[in-house]
Amino acid sequence: MGEMDKIALQVIDECCAKTQTYLDTALHYLDVIEVSDKTRELSLTRTKIDEAKLWIGKYKDSIMDELSDKQDETGGE
Repeated sequence: MGEMDKIALQVIDECCAKTQTYLDTALHYLDVIEVSDKTRELSLTRTKIDEAKLWIGKYKDSIMDELSDKQDETGGE
């Protein structure tokens, strides 16, 4: 991952959190649709959303680690 300043990392972290929220919302609406129409395509959509949540979570964790390192470097400013 490239060198980023603390503010950029905080913005990315917030964007990741919002993305996770949107993915959770998408899963909620998918549940609503599946009540009346459970198809292979909807199951595949659920799998892809779950996979996206996994990868964005891993990326967010790496951002949090880098942000923690930056705070350690600056004495927790």
